[in-house]
This record gives sequence, C-alpha cells and structure tokens, in this order.
Amino acid sequence: MFWDNIINNTKSIVQIFIPIFSLIIAYIAITKNLDRNQKQDEKELQDIRLLLLKQQEHIKLLEYRINKNPTKIEKNPNENKQ
Repeated sequence: MFWDNIINNTKSIVQIFIPIFSLIIAYIAITKNLDRNQKQDEKELQDIRLLLLKQQEHIKLLEYRINKNPTKIEKNPNENKQ
C-alpha cells in the first residue's frame, strides 16, 4: 500500500512535468530559430546596404563624368526622319 501510493504520486508528478518540459523545450527551439533567422536577416540587410553604397558611388561617378564632359542631348531619332 505504501509503495502503491508512492508509485501513484510519481505517475501524477510525471504526468504534470512532461508537458511542462515539452513546452520549455519547444520555447527554446523556437527562440533559437528566431535568433538564427534574425542574424540571417541582418546579414542580408548589410549586404543590401553595401550594394546601395556601391550604387551611390557609381551614380556619383557618372554624374561627375556627365558634368565634366557635357554633350548635346539628342532629339528623338524619330523626329529627324520627318
């Protein structure tokens, strides 16, 4: 009878703690996955920022070349055919 009570109490405790531990493990897994996704997103954002900076430098270089060597802006080629 004494051992039966201990076994029943142990079963009850295990039935309570297994779902709690499962929730804790699931929470840890989800937060770890979110952290990994956030780091990946930050890396992609940094890559995009670098690309934008390169594009801005290229645009400034083109503007400098245009200002340094201005050329006539041609009219629409179709207008000359008339």
